[in-house]
Amino acid sequence: MPTATATVPTRPTDTPTPRATSTPRSIPPGVTPAPFFGGITTSGNPKTRVVALTFDSESASVGKLGDMLDAFRQRDMQATFFVLGIWAERNPQWVRRIVDEGHEIGTHSHTHPDLTKLGDAQVLAELGRSVEAIERASAGRRMPRLLRPPFGAANRRTLDIAAKQGYETIKWNVDPEDWRDSTPAESIVRTVGQKAQPGDIVVMHLHVSKTAESMPAILDALQARGLRSGTISQVLGRKP
Repeated sequence: MPTATATVPTRPTDTPTPRATSTPRSIPPGVTPAPFFGGITTSGNPKTRVVALTFDSESASVGKLGDMLDAFRQRDMQATFFVLGIWAERNPQWVRRIVDEGHEIGTHSHTHPDLTKLGDAQVLAELGRSVEAIERASAGRRMPRLLRPPFGAANRRTLDIAAKQGYETIKWNVDPEDWRDSTPAESIVRTVGQKAQPGDIVVMHLHVSKTAESMPAILDALQARGLRSGTISQVLGRKP
């Protein structure tokens, strides 16, 4: 694990063990669940028939993001992008396109530190600066306060800090490990497109070229199974 500096590591977190979900699986579609603060959301409502595809950013790279967004647009599907504040500052045009095409944006912090190794004031600064950068890049449009902590690292202290600022901490329950050089594109398609279940939250990375190249096959495979990609808000039943 890197220290809490502005250097963004290239290796994402290991897959965490799911602990809790913010939305009980008994909540029917169209019912807005109560806000969930102070815990971790790892999956959503299976009755939505939605799989939440989520993508984390690194420092500046966009990879083949344009191709990825094209695949979503052509199929009228959405996703959630967890971006760093410094990524938003360097790529405002991409932030605007993501929002303009109906996707959701959450924060991945400002500089990608392990939040559990920061003091309270530093955690608050990471959250505040990132959201300011994202909203500035998106021409002032407010986003849902969703936090994907770097490395998936969170503890009771950071969860409470985030919750008091109105952030819901979002992890995942499906990880195709697209960040590994050894993971072939076929494995990503199989794990996400053919095996993901309704209500699942999938973590991937927007700068990984093979992920973008796999997106048409992933989305088509989901659609063939009667599923669709959606945002975190959609998989939690908070938005149609």
